[in-house]
Amino acid sequence: MSDLLDAVHALTRPVHRKIIQDNPDGPETTRVVTIIDQPLLDQLENAICGSFGSDGGSSTSSPGNERNVVDSDALYEFAKISTEAADWCRERKITPTRKPLTDLEAWQDARTDEHSPRDAYYTRRLTGWAAMIENKLRPRVRLEITAPCPICGADKWVDAEGAVMQFPVIVDYDAEAGRGLLDDASAICRNAACQYVWSGERGLRQMRWDIDAREAG
Repeated sequence: MSDLLDAVHALTRPVHRKIIQDNPDGPETTRVVTIIDQPLLDQLENAICGSFGSDGGSSTSSPGNERNVVDSDALYEFAKISTEAADWCRERKITPTRKPLTDLEAWQDARTDEHSPRDAYYTRRLTGWAAMIENKLRPRVRLEITAPCPICGADKWVDAEGAVMQFPVIVDYDAEAGRGLLDDASAICRNAACQYVWSGERGLRQMRWDIDAREAG
């Protein structure tokens, strides 16, 4: 029950996250700052038309050619969640509002049984939705390394469609991770005969050293 409640709250409660910022009191010091974001479901709904009258509270409106941009993927995911949340409400004899945040809270409040055979299913669905939204709202950055792979020496690779592409090594990282962004970063050689992986800051520094050594040698 606790896992299920936590999964509901992960979607319906404000999101607290910590980031590292430079401390204005000194250039060599940093501080951890807590940022409070909207609930994930509200963030997903806002992402559907992120520039349509939604500019983070600013009174400055977006240009007209931007206000009509619709994120079709966000709309599709939001519609799927809305439909399933509405179905869960109907199972509890609750009239759905088509607002998934409201519906999920009402559905949770209406639960009278401490344990249900379907709790594991509900928890998986809710957790999956939260992960999907987080990945969509804070997508990872992919950076192509314009040098041959320092492990296999390949400067080309073949994609899934059979096209020959240049530069097989690609770096993947979270651009919002602040000073620790390299901790969770990774790189991979997309040459099928190699597929070497570098992980974390140490791995990426080693890759850079190996590339420099190869170019110098």
